Amino acid sequence: MQNETGFAIGKLHEALLEASLDGILFVAADGRIVTFNKRFTDMWGISPDLIQSRSDQRALDSVLAKLADPDSFLRKVKDLYANAVETSRDEILLKDGRVFDRYSAPVPVPGGTTAGRIWFFRDITASKRLETELKRALTDWDRTFDSMPDMVFIQDMDFRIMKCNKAFADAVKMRPEEIIGRKCYELLHKRDSPWPECPFEKTRKDSLCHTQEVNDPAIGLPLLVTTSPMLDDQGKLIGSVHIAKDISGIKKIYMDLEQKVRDLQQFQKITLGRETKMIELKKEIEELKKKTGP
Repeated sequence: MQNETGFAIGKLHEALLEASLDGILFVAADGRIVTFNKRFTDMWGISPDLIQSRSDQRALDSVLAKLADPDSFLRKVKDLYANAVETSRDEILLKDGRVFDRYSAPVPVPGGTTAGRIWFFRDITASKRLETELKRALTDWDRTFDSMPDMVFIQDMDFRIMKCNKAFADAVKMRPEEIIGRKCYELLHKRDSPWPECPFEKTRKDSLCHTQEVNDPAIGLPLLVTTSPMLDDQGKLIGSVHIAKDISGIKKIYMDLEQKVRDLQQFQKITLGRETKMIELKKEIEELKKKTGP
């Protein structure tokens, strides 16, 4: 019965070993390679026959030949064994550009000693590449965000500013880290409640985009403010993108145009009055000529 149990456990151990997505290697305390799985040999491009023949140094040399920095790897391995480090984890770079996540831990045995160390290697090349691409995308997005001339910030449902661009930070003369977490109406309007006719109040009610002209003396310049809703995956409103455009220049142009229209209307009125007077004067002269004769 014990033999049958031992056989079953051995088969289960073998099945688990081969089912693992990680490359697994068990090295005895004396440096001998005890066991490994196919994933390990596939990842490192090592022939299973090489390890099974107990050519441990040749197997190690095959691994080292593929590393971008084999000396660093060797130093870490020697430190693990020399100082009996419990667990160790880091990333290792291969010459072909792949990146492996390496985890190592001792395998304890009765008596307080260790039978050796077990090593796990996971290929994280794809995830590292995705991480790099995401970081690049975020950098590009931040660069675009900060290059926008309009004042832009992202706020949550409680009016707290979560992110802002350079134009907004420059406008309020604060660093972005000083702005994050502040409520927009406290920062901009110097109030303890939202600005009357606040477009975000409307967005919070109907989850739609709203635009409103805001001319608050506390800000010091007229703004055209648009709040665009931000929705989660379930379509629930979680905040808005707040865009404020300085329209002081446009307002000045409109005022100048209105003044010119008024001036033109006044000029036309004066001109029309003069023409009317001239017509009346000509009529009076003609009537006078008729009365006095030639």
